[in-house]
Amino acid sequence: MGTLVGQFHLTQRKVQDVQGHVMGIRFSLGTVSQAYGLVSQALAAPVAQLHAELQHAPVCCSDKTRHQSHQSHQSRELTMWMWMWMWMWMLASDWGVRLRIDPSRAQLAAKLLLGERPSNAAVSDRCAGCNHLPIEQRQVCWAHLLRDFERIAGRTGLGGRVGRRLLGYGCLLFRWRAADKPSQNFEWLQKRIRAQLNVGNIYSTVQTCKMQGRVAYEFITDAVQSWCGQWRPPSLVPEHIHFHHTYA
Repeated sequence: MGTLVGQFHLTQRKVQDVQGHVMGIRFSLGTVSQAYGLVSQALAAPVAQLHAELQHAPVCCSDKTRHQSHQSHQSRELTMWMWMWMWMWMLASDWGVRLRIDPSRAQLAAKLLLGERPSNAAVSDRCAGCNHLPIEQRQVCWAHLLRDFERIAGRTGLGGRVGRRLLGYGCLLFRWRAADKPSQNFEWLQKRIRAQLNVGNIYSTVQTCKMQGRVAYEFITDAVQSWCGQWRPPSLVPEHIHFHHTYA
């Protein structure tokens, strides 16, 4: 009964039908419910050990997805089931996985899954719930990054060129990983990717200056001279925006 419910996701009524039609036995719905409740109790200790060991895995991947759950409301005449959306959270290493259902997708739910201060590196999307993790312990999922690079590559001008280079480096990373390339190759690749991201910082400056009717060359010149002379750097934030946030 526990397998039919937990692995094959049959309802209590369908479990009852399977037992009647296939096995020739008949149990009440209450007995079915009680049976997989006992299975849950039997699995409590092994699963607790699994959860504890996962916290020590050097790298874990985390994600979440919507999960349809239900609550029962009983009356003398009938039992009503009300469906509601929850969140299924996942923490996975290369040998095991932890799943938990939570009504929230916020940081509190992430901390209950990952821990307040996990010791491992966490691979995830850009979920705000993971923002409590130190940056050196957090790796944004490369599948998401490749999709971002592909979108940037579709742009024109400098942005498109940066995106195409980042996409090429990302694809190269996966090919090298599949070929078990040594670590020094990835250090070279990391430097190349960082260089393109730095070019993207310049792109932000150019586009912002264009929106504000400023000459990008003049701003970049001021920024470099200020940096060399250790002066206060020029600002890309309009004065009225800065004034509003300072005195609001």
